[in-house]
Amino acid sequence: MADLEHSIPISPDTVFQIGSTSKQFTAMAVILLAEEGKLSLDDPVRQYIRELPDYGVPITLRHLLHHTSGLRNLFVLYQLAGWRWGDVVNESNELDLISRQRAHNFRPGEEHLYTNTGYFLLAEIVKRVSHQSFAEFVKDRTFEPLGMKATGAFDDIGLLRRNRAMAYNAGPGGFRNNVTLTETVGDSKHLHHSRRPGALG
Repeated sequence: MADLEHSIPISPDTVFQIGSTSKQFTAMAVILLAEEGKLSLDDPVRQYIRELPDYGVPITLRHLLHHTSGLRNLFVLYQLAGWRWGDVVNESNELDLISRQRAHNFRPGEEHLYTNTGYFLLAEIVKRVSHQSFAEFVKDRTFEPLGMKATGAFDDIGLLRRNRAMAYNAGPGGFRNNVTLTETVGDSKHLHHSRRPGALG
């Protein structure tokens, strides 16, 4: 079911939030800018994100792409800060949280640890380099050229989206709504369905 409250079944037109599968599109956006000479994968992140603390050793865009930056995962940081599932989060909240970190988990490039923080920062870099919102950039440069008319970065929780599947948690009392109220993109928050010609299934 796409929507239990309204008894709407999943159909070929149902639009899903694809979560961390969004990261591949963020990486593609960065690579497009690199191919155009607007950035380099070996640039230090602080060249674009001055809010990132100086840890004494450069963290590069390549480190972010490969989860080798050593940066702490935003979701864990939010939970430690008292964040509850369903709280609204925007990019200024995340930049503020990142800017207040005094250390990282390991020296960049020496280990691998999956983190959403890197891909949030990559989306912010795309925004600052392209002078477009991340949602506009991936729409113009990726989704529309590929014919993916129903795919996009969802950066405004107030926007309506037809045929959207809702999310649920199963528990002892049955299903409960599981709503993610983040307006940040890059690490997740893409919506997609596979019916349109040329779309990825």
